[in-house]
Formats: sequence, C-alpha cells, structure tokens
Amino acid sequence: MPCISFNFNNVQNQDKYLNNCIDFLFPNQILLRESKRLENIKDRQNLKQIKKDIFDQSIDIMSTLKKYNFKIIKSTEELKTNTNISYFKNTAYAINQLIQEKQKIPDFFVSVQYHNDNGTRKYTLKYYKDQTIVCKTHCQSKIGRLYVNFQYKIVSINNKTVGLVKIGKEENNVMVFDISILKNFTLPYCSTCHSVQGATIKNEFTVFHANTPYTSRNYVWTSLTRATDFKNVTFFEHSQEEIFRLEESKLKQYVNLKINGYKNQDSLAKRTYILYPFFEGEMYIDYEWFSNQKTQCHHCGINFYYELHNGSVCSNMSVDRVISTIAHIKNNCVMSCIDCNRAKY
Repeated sequence: MPCISFNFNNVQNQDKYLNNCIDFLFPNQILLRESKRLENIKDRQNLKQIKKDIFDQSIDIMSTLKKYNFKIIKSTEELKTNTNISYFKNTAYAINQLIQEKQKIPDFFVSVQYHNDNGTRKYTLKYYKDQTIVCKTHCQSKIGRLYVNFQYKIVSINNKTVGLVKIGKEENNVMVFDISILKNFTLPYCSTCHSVQGATIKNEFTVFHANTPYTSRNYVWTSLTRATDFKNVTFFEHSQEEIFRLEESKLKQYVNLKINGYKNQDSLAKRTYILYPFFEGEMYIDYEWFSNQKTQCHHCGINFYYELHNGSVCSNMSVDRVISTIAHIKNNCVMSCIDCNRAKY
C-alpha cells in the first residue's frame, strides 16, 4: 500500500523509484508465491491471473472484478456486511454510524462526535457496556497502554469513566479511563485498508473506493487478499458523479502537496521572503495562484498535462523561481515544465 498524502516530487516513474529503494535497502529478497490465507483451492489457482488483471492498467478495475464474479453493490442500502474496508477515514466513520443506526442500542450510552478533515460533516458514534471498539490512537498512561488497531471491550461505562479490557484478556485486567478517552476509539464495522493490511478476515466484508481516483490497484489487491474465501468479498461501485468529484479533489491535493514540498525546500535552503517581508503569508504561492497560471511552460511553451495513474497524479508541471535565492513567492515564480526546470541546474 502506498503511503497516504505522500508526494513524489518530480519523480516520473514512481514504481521504478520505489523498487530501486527496496533493492537498495534489501539486496536479498524472498518472494512467497502461494497464498496460505485462501482456504479454497480454486481461489488459489485463480489468484495469479486475478493479480495480473488487477494490475493491468488497460483494463477497467470494475470490469476485472465483474469478470471474476465478485459481488457488486451500488448503494449503501444494499450493504449487508458488518465488516468493511474503506480508503478514507471519513468513510469508515460514516459506515460505522450507518451500521450502528440499524442496531438496537441500550438505554444508557455515551455519544461521541467526530468531524471530517475539513470540519464540514459530523459523525456520531454511541458507546455502551459490552460493546467491542477499536483503538485508533496510541495512548500510554499510568492506567495502562492502548494499542492502535487493537480491539477492546467496554466492561463498564458512565458519564465520567469507561472500563476497558483488551479482547483476549481476562476481564480482571480492566483499565478505567476518563470518558474522554473514547475520542481515541471507533466502532469495528469499517476500517481503512491501511489499518487492516496484514490481517485475515474470515467473515464477509465489503470494499469501498475500488473504482475511485484516490486508490491504486495496490489498494484493491491488498483489500481483496484479506479474505479466506473470495465468495465473502463484495465491492462497492461508486457513481460517475462521485468519481468526477474525487478527481477534482485529487488534483487539488496534488497541488497542495507540491506547495508543501516547495515550502520544505525553501526552509531547508534557508530562503527568505526578503523582497516582501510584510506580506510573506499571503505572497507565497497557493492553489489559487496555480489555478490562474497559463497552461503552457513559460520557457518552451509545451502544454502541461495531468494524468491520474494507479491512484497517483502524473504531471510535467513545476514551479521555477526567477531569482534562485528567493523563496517560492508569487512575484518570483513562473510555471515551467520539469525538463526546462531541470535544465537550469
């Protein structure tokens, strides 16, 4: 699985770059070719061809999944599984909330609100006695240690405190925390793929975001191979409207990550804002500045391109500083293709 929100600045072939890194770190490698996780012999036999098709960029991912008869749903109203995998943390909260709303809740519970990354949407989860919950933030105190992605059982709860015991431990190993500790937890009905890679899922589960621009084929492969039987796997097919919205969001994320990369470069090189000392906050290049620039290279006139490839954005676009000793401020920058930018140095 690729890291979330990691940007390969000016790396044209990311797969080759990452493989070179692995080869450099680990010159001796062992490749295990048979999946012991799969219990069905036919699934094991099909696995090699399934992998080949999944990573074939010329084949639409949903066509591949339908070719091998994986179950497909297109609406959360069709969702039947209490175990699910998503790419986004926000989706995991939303699915956890959706599934809990269908359950019978005891009279006493404690509600905890979570917000999405930009604070525009709230998710409310309810916690009560005898419920299984999942830790999402490591915590160590005098009371005890909580481990990320471990499951815990609520053995006591009131408005001030909650008693937790790790699943698999005796119930006399109860840790009693302040009720605010529940902010570090979520429900077990939906998890991100990054948090379950390496895990085995024996029951039925549904995978979200397989056909969205944020996810790579690695995501689909990692999610699918958690199963012990491919009959247990369902995929959620997102609509074209949602895909288009996420494509726009992905391109904006790419630009913002690029800007953060330039900020890190300027900080390491100790470049200052000496031309505009009173406007450094608003004079630095931003997404709006990018949006208003020409679509051709300032130096050679070649058109810029953006391509979504395997969950990543590929582009020949870069920012060139007119005065190399000054940081990436708006009045000191022009848009340049990567080749022209490199040719300067």
